[in-house]
Amino acid sequence: MSEEKLKIKVLVVEDDKNFRKVLCSILKRNGFSIVEADNGRTALDVLAVDYIDIIVSDVKMPDIHGIELLHRVKRKYDIPFIMMTGFSKLIETTEAHELGASYFLAKPFIGEEVIEAIDYVLNTSHDRNSLRGDERDFMRVEIESFLTGSEFSHPVFLKLNDLKIIKIAHEGEDLTRERLKQLKSKGVDSLYIKTQDFKEFLNIKNALCEKISDSSHVSKQRKIDFYTRVEEIALRYIFKTVTNDKEVFEIALNNLLRTIKIVMDDSLAFETLMSFSKNSPSIFNHSIAVAILSVALIQKKGWESAKTLFLASAGGLFHDIGKKDLVKGIDEIEFDMMTKEQRLDYESHPELGAKILREIAFFPDEVVQIVLHHHELINGTGFPKGISRVKIHPISQYVAVADKFLNVLYGSHGEEPCSDIQEVLGQFKSVRTIYNKEAIDLLENLFSFHGKRKVS
Repeated sequence: MSEEKLKIKVLVVEDDKNFRKVLCSILKRNGFSIVEADNGRTALDVLAVDYIDIIVSDVKMPDIHGIELLHRVKRKYDIPFIMMTGFSKLIETTEAHELGASYFLAKPFIGEEVIEAIDYVLNTSHDRNSLRGDERDFMRVEIESFLTGSEFSHPVFLKLNDLKIIKIAHEGEDLTRERLKQLKSKGVDSLYIKTQDFKEFLNIKNALCEKISDSSHVSKQRKIDFYTRVEEIALRYIFKTVTNDKEVFEIALNNLLRTIKIVMDDSLAFETLMSFSKNSPSIFNHSIAVAILSVALIQKKGWESAKTLFLASAGGLFHDIGKKDLVKGIDEIEFDMMTKEQRLDYESHPELGAKILREIAFFPDEVVQIVLHHHELINGTGFPKGISRVKIHPISQYVAVADKFLNVLYGSHGEEPCSDIQEVLGQFKSVRTIYNKEAIDLLENLFSFHGKRKVS
């Protein structure tokens, strides 16, 4: 611990008490003297009475936020200012840079990086990675290239302007799709990686293309585009449907994407799925959501074998494929409002779907059974055959609950929720005698939270 560092006083401005405590502990352990402030106003009070060598501040805080604090500090003091920011506020660092911020740390960051930042700003260890760098040291990559499911273990950077490039993902850190979408929504169309890492990035992308494009019957680009589209639809449903168990849904999403890749290996199965998505887009979108929710319910039950999860995912994905052969628009009519002829037509879609899948050797008989049984009810009053519970495929009973729940929540396969989740769950209390009771209990567990809250 150098005497030079012992003389350096750092003002840490962070409203999250636990995060501030951890950060201060790291700085103290590295020999710095610490002063704490829980918001920008308190920080200004500290600056009025104490000598501070450097400020480390969050962006998003109550009362006076980090950008305003930086503005006031620069008007009155000549103090280096390190800005910490999460992804939702990352683009605001452009403004902070223009105001004179000395350095940026994208949350989450590791302890070593804040020490590197202070060392750089105070020139106590100038051989560290400044992240300013010559742009020739970096390769520009379209942000879409990070959205196709590849795993890249090297640091990723964001260019603020011609003079500033900041690190937004550390080595080995997962740059999640949600974080990338936040950047994209703020107008970021590309990111940067180190030149020496670019070759590995290309190898990973090429491997992904080969993995999902083994058959020559369908072009590689069509497969990549389709895979990306499915992932985007799935995430849209997940994040619009508030739950208390995001992890289960993320695992279910991964299972769905694995199923899509497996289907892609069979040209006829994949062509059938693409035709379904093109000719019946709203039903296809609904089926993606049903597949994810079905897998989530199956996981909650404890059925976690790879085969079972595939059956639930494939059964959910193809459960309504028979609707593509129905009279156009019939699916949008309320069941109770249908004429006898319309009802007979509608009730034929499970058999039509089963027939489509039977003609494709790829599909296991169990997937065909799940599709055939997804409108059968455990009291024997369902369709198309009105069979009893013991004859209904067990996984189909969970697909049926997922299908019913999402139909009520979103209406006739709409993309925006039209009901309150708790109200929809309340409706299931009256149908426990016709749907699998355990599946309904697991559904309530997935979507339970304190108080009444609308989906968003």
